[in-house]
Amino acid sequence: MKHRAPRRPVASLRKSRGHKPPKPPQPGQPEPEVKTPQISDEAKVDAFNDQGNTLYDAGQYAKALDVYKQALSVKPKDPLTLNNLGAAYFALGQNKEAIDTFQSAVKAKPDDAESYLNLESPTTPRKKYDERSGRFE
Repeated sequence: MKHRAPRRPVASLRKSRGHKPPKPPQPGQPEPEVKTPQISDEAKVDAFNDQGNTLYDAGQYAKALDVYKQALSVKPKDPLTLNNLGAAYFALGQNKEAIDTFQSAVKAKPDDAESYLNLESPTTPRKKYDERSGRFE
C-alpha cells in the first residue's frame, strides 16, 4: 500500500545579490503597512499530508489518519489526501473504510492510476508465491 507525498511545483529561487533591505521611513511619514503572509489552502493540505506521511512511515497509522482527516477538512475532495487516508485505513486493517476512501479518490481524480491500484489491494485476496511451481497460489 503506497501513500504519496504532495507534489509541489519548483519554487523560483530569488538571487540574494542586489537585494537590499527596505529603507526605514523618513520622520513625519507614515510607517509602511506590514502584511502578514496568508497561507493558502493548498499549502495547508500539503503540510498536513507531509505530517501524516511522517507518522505513517513511523508506523503511527491512527495518528496519521487523524492528520489526513484534518487535511480533508481544508480540502474535502483532495485525491492525494483521500489516497493517503485510504492507505492509513488499510494499514489499520479497516478494509471497508479503505475501499470507500479509495473509491472517493478515484471519483475525485479518475485518471489517477495509483488510486486504482490501491483500491484493488484491499479487495484482492493475498496469494503466496510458490517457488517450486513458479506460480501464485
